[in-house]
Amino acid sequence: MATLPSSQPALGRTHRIHSSSSVSVTKFLEQAVFEEHILRQGNTSFHAQEGRGFVFKDVPLAWGSVAVRCIEASTTGSSKGLYAGSREMLSYNVRLMDQALPTVVTESGWAESMPRMQEDMEMVLTGLNHAVKIYIIEKWKNLSGGRVSGQVELYEHGCGGVPALDQVETIFPRPPATNDTQTLKIKRCYLFGGTLLPKRNGQDILHLPIEYLRQDAEQAIHDMGLIPA
Repeated sequence: MATLPSSQPALGRTHRIHSSSSVSVTKFLEQAVFEEHILRQGNTSFHAQEGRGFVFKDVPLAWGSVAVRCIEASTTGSSKGLYAGSREMLSYNVRLMDQALPTVVTESGWAESMPRMQEDMEMVLTGLNHAVKIYIIEKWKNLSGGRVSGQVELYEHGCGGVPALDQVETIFPRPPATNDTQTLKIKRCYLFGGTLLPKRNGQDILHLPIEYLRQDAEQAIHDMGLIPA
């Protein structure tokens, strides 16, 4: 969840497309190594603040569908319903072993409006057959005097699969006397999905301390020559 504010617009809106890289899959001795390469290249493209095209040649037929799922895991797209054909570059996501899609997604926004980020949230939660269970929005705002405010919202599937706002927490200004108790609460079943181990209670609540995010964000804000509100 340690995605930090950036002075650049969020990816997925105004990123540049650079030249394609062509790779023959024959260089990979195992399918698992090929899958890891796809995910690594997708993450590199995201953190470089730019889009890149990738061309994979000589892909065995048995590896093709898995390659597509790996690409989807790093960019996340919708194939059904209102958002069919849409794609979203995620700030951060939690994808468990052997799962094609993440269960928890975070979007960190600096330039995007909150309504636009909420539109992204609705696309991801409703357009992927409910594979994503939790969507977290971190919204940062540049105030006067070089100050930065921050807020985090947690959404999950409500009744009938309709996204529901479950929590709103303030990052900056720092709330009084909440450093040890202010957390994001995620059900174990939402985090682990179908990989939940037998005899584990899926209704257990896992707590993600806001203070950890606040500390990382504070350092990043100072590095930008700004100050927390």
